[in-house]
Amino acid sequence: MRITLLILSTLILISCSKPDYLLLKEEAQAAYAEDRYDESIGHLKKILKKEPKNASYTLLMGQNLYHMGKAEESLPFIEKALQLDPQYAEAFSARASYLSAEGDFRAALADIRKAQNMQPGNSDFLITEGLIYKRAGKLDAALVSFGKAIELEQENPSAYEERAFIHLSKLSYGDAILDLDRVVELGDANSRTYINRGYARMEITADSLALLDFEKALELAEDKETRGIAYNNLGNIKMILGDVEAAYQDINAGIVLDPDNPYTYRNKALVLIAMKRFTEACDALSVSIDLGFVKTYGNEVIELKEKHCK
Repeated sequence: MRITLLILSTLILISCSKPDYLLLKEEAQAAYAEDRYDESIGHLKKILKKEPKNASYTLLMGQNLYHMGKAEESLPFIEKALQLDPQYAEAFSARASYLSAEGDFRAALADIRKAQNMQPGNSDFLITEGLIYKRAGKLDAALVSFGKAIELEQENPSAYEERAFIHLSKLSYGDAILDLDRVVELGDANSRTYINRGYARMEITADSLALLDFEKALELAEDKETRGIAYNNLGNIKMILGDVEAAYQDINAGIVLDPDNPYTYRNKALVLIAMKRFTEACDALSVSIDLGFVKTYGNEVIELKEKHCK
């Protein structure tokens, strides 16, 4: 009787602990998907303590660290995942992203090609390829990669979002709007989606639709930098539409949230010039120059300073 009870109690213990352990794995994956990286890592430490040779969760640990900005710490986990499973396509893709961030584009492309050969129909690998080309400055090649990803999976919002960014870089604003419209339709739009679509609309028509996009971006933005960018663009479109006072308030709000953005000071200078407050405008132009506007955007602020700050 004691033996039977012991067996039964053991079975009960196993049946209770196994679901808990499976739940831990699910929670690790869910936390990663929702950008809760610290939480995911906490779960993964427990999982890898029990399963140190699990390639999938070893890779997931590396991916968490990579997205936390700890690239150097992530690489050993990615490499270990490949040692555990030399045919692990997702691990080759992860290493490709790491190598691309380090500027080793040749090696990054070699790794992503290995992943693609293992899984030819994986649209995410084509997106990674496109991101490598984008980082390398090969925008036409990036467009091709993102286009192929969309052909494979027409409901992959990431491919549309990334292709829209390339269109914006090439000043193809109409094409960017079409791709960003698709992201919104697919229900995956975030604050950056609306900022980019609003910017494209502003460059084409500068109408109330751009204003609505920037307002939506501000509503969705969670971090200070993104809120600052949203306020900056909101101020810019209000200035174009003639509401100079409101534009000035929004741009100043943007500066408070994102004080190192040279474009915001450029916009502030334009508003102050419209208000004929030239001394303050010149100060704003000087700050914009000091923050590196010229290197990123060209000589516009220098030309404005030469014209208005004699």
